[in-house]
Amino acid sequence: PWTNNPALVDKFIEEIKQLPSIEYIHLLGGETLILKSFYIICEALIESGLSKNTTLGTTTSLTAYHEKLENIVKNFSSFHIGLSIESVNPLNDYIRYPSKIKEVKENLKKFIALREKIPSLHLALRITPNIFSIFYLDEVIQYMCDNNITAESCDILTNPKCLRIELLPDDLRKITIEKLKKVISKNSLTGQTIITTRDNSLIREVIGAVAHSYVAFLEGMEYPKDGDQNRRDLIEFISAFESLRNNSILDYAPEYDSFLKEYGYRRQEEI
Repeated sequence: PWTNNPALVDKFIEEIKQLPSIEYIHLLGGETLILKSFYIICEALIESGLSKNTTLGTTTSLTAYHEKLENIVKNFSSFHIGLSIESVNPLNDYIRYPSKIKEVKENLKKFIALREKIPSLHLALRITPNIFSIFYLDEVIQYMCDNNITAESCDILTNPKCLRIELLPDDLRKITIEKLKKVISKNSLTGQTIITTRDNSLIREVIGAVAHSYVAFLEGMEYPKDGDQNRRDLIEFISAFESLRNNSILDYAPEYDSFLKEYGYRRQEEI
């Protein structure tokens, strides 16, 4: 990758400096916060004075946190960090293997504490629910409300097809809708359309918009014509990963037991 080449990193920095005006830069790709070049670029922008009028954004899988961030964040006009997560329970470990939810939550707390020190920092939980994580989305919404972190939906997952929410069996779909409506009611979340999603004064409204959008999707979704084949593909898909990882989705999402076994799922020790 070019970010491991000092000459290319220097070239990138010099080209940024030559721009007549720049208001927003977003750096992503892999786990940005473990790249040495990320900090080199940020520090160069601060040293040049460009950071004073620039918003910088990046995304993290919450597997890393560096103390250098405090000095960097406070020197930019504002700073946006997308916190990629699929669940606030151990299911996140299965989907984002080999992450550990305990470490993920500890890092989440560090980012929240950093925002307390630097109000110009904007945090957003980036979610892309799939057939498994959608069932526990209410827990993510509640976490957002409890910690005043906005939601940033990465839209409805379409690939791979076997992980689409539309493949959810009807009984689990109804429970998911019920749980989402319960968390919406508990937190008095409205479903109004929000244009400016990265405004710290509109966090509650953005959370509500995202929560309501998933309820609407679940209530209106249609079972795909190739749904049965997709469900069989799902078993093959997760079984392939589990054969390498020696784990089972049922240890993370036991509610899916009868559904998955209906389509031929077996734990590795049963194969």
